[in-house]
Formats: sequence, structure tokens, C-alpha cells
Amino acid sequence: MNFMLVSGTLSNPNEGGAIPGKAGASFTPGYETVNWTNWAESVEGYKDNGSGNFGFKTGEKYHVAFWIQKQRVRMYANEKKILDLPRSLIEGYSYNIFRFQTTDEINPLISNFRIAAGLPDMRNKLITEGKLISYGIQFDVNFDKVQPVS
Repeated sequence: MNFMLVSGTLSNPNEGGAIPGKAGASFTPGYETVNWTNWAESVEGYKDNGSGNFGFKTGEKYHVAFWIQKQRVRMYANEKKILDLPRSLIEGYSYNIFRFQTTDEINPLISNFRIAAGLPDMRNKLITEGKLISYGIQFDVNFDKVQPVS
């Protein structure tokens, strides 16, 4: 199964075939790694590729999340970061399609699907400004552990 972020037209979401749209990035979970690649018309096809170590097991449930900001894509599985790609999305394109691609042998079950707006990259702000001010961080009573809601 592939997860794809694509810059394309909604009237023809299959345009381009194997590398759909004008640009995109593909993430393919496997048994031991998650492989990724990106492409664009401006670079005349595929540009970069790589992999991250994480094994998806058949029959197991996973919470998969993508965090996207400008060109950067982070992929998480069960709250563990498995990919952090600062230049995954090629600049100059509007990525407007999230596509699932499977083979006839795969029947994924997807539930609790949502797309949410991301917050600014606080790490970058800390690096560029040298400080970070935050409000609403909650701790357990008499403990230094931050609550998950924060």
C-alpha cells in the first residue's frame, strides 16, 4: 500500500500513471522499512528516495500520521517518528491530493481518518529566535511529566 501526496488536478486524479500529478511524494510501508520517493515535472521525473526503519506487521492495527509543513514531511506510526524528510515535497507546487494506492491483494481497513491543520514548526522558531514562549502546558500534579493533552 502506498500513501501519496500529489500536486494534481481533481478532475483527473489518475493523471500521470505511476507518478501521478505534476509533483508528489510516495510512502510505502513494508515489513521492515518504510520506503519513500518524490518526483516532479520540474526535475523530469523522480528526484530523491530513501527509507526509514519500521516494520508493519500483517493483522496489527497502527495509528499512522503525517505532519506536513512547507516541504517537510514527517511520518509517524503509533506515535513513533519513522521518517523526517526536510525536502520531501518539491518546492513550487501545491499538494492538494492525498491518495491511497493498493494492489488487488491488499485490503486495508482505514478508520478515524482526519486531516487537520498543522501548527507552526516550534523547533525552527527556537533555533532562529533563540527562545520559545508557550502557554497551556499541563503537568500531572506534583510530577514533572507533561500530560498528553499538552
